[in-house]
This record gives sequence, structure tokens and C-alpha cells, in this order.
Amino acid sequence: MIPLNIIDRIYFAGERLYDLGGFKRMNGPSAIVYVLTLPFFSLLNKLHEQNLLPFNKKFALLYILAALAGLYFCVWIVYIKRGRHERVMNYYSSKAIDTRGCHYSYIVSGIAVGLVIAIIITKYGSSFPPKWLL
Repeated sequence: MIPLNIIDRIYFAGERLYDLGGFKRMNGPSAIVYVLTLPFFSLLNKLHEQNLLPFNKKFALLYILAALAGLYFCVWIVYIKRGRHERVMNYYSSKAIDTRGCHYSYIVSGIAVGLVIAIIITKYGSSFPPKWLL
């Protein structure tokens, strides 16, 4: 049995919505990138505020595009090149969660959780984890 997690479900939801004609611009890797975009950008923003990125304002768009392309490429390698795509699709294809409503709920809830994580990183980013938690 392969270890399955929420990222696999989001990947499956993106692939199934692409196959069913829901979103033509979203497939499995891009669904994961959509979910991880907000926390990743908030981390890049914290690095920029602390002057840890070279070329402060000149290459901000380049950092964003490189981050998205790198994230998409890493997800593509893990799922497509290493064969996890077939295992995930075979495991979830005939389950009860293979409905369009479940696919939308996985992606929307993933984006909502990513937004909450981005807010936490933005608020407590200079001392992460927060001092009151330690």
C-alpha cells in the first residue's frame, strides 16, 4: 500500500477536474502549485523584507516566476517521472470521493489553508515559531 496524503488528493482532484472538463488550465501539478502559492510567496516576502534576497527590487518578478516554475517542475518530477501519477489515479479513481464536488472542495479548502498559513507567516515571520508559542 502506498502512503497517501492530502497532497495526493489535491493532485487527483486537479487531474480529474482537467479530465472532466472543469478547469482546462488546471491539472494535477498546477493544483498543488495553486495551493502552495500563497505560503510560498509570503516566505519570499519575508526573505525580501529581511534583505536576504540579492537584487532587492530589480528582479522581484524573476523570483516569483522562478519560484512557480521550480515548484511546478518539482511536483512534475515526483508525480509524472517517478510513476506516482498512475498509483494515485488507480487508487482514487473508483472511490466515493471521485465526484466533482469533492474535487472542488479539496482545492478550495487547500487554498484556504494556504491562506491561513500565509497570514501566520506574515504576522509572525520574524520570529517563527512565535515567541508566545515557545
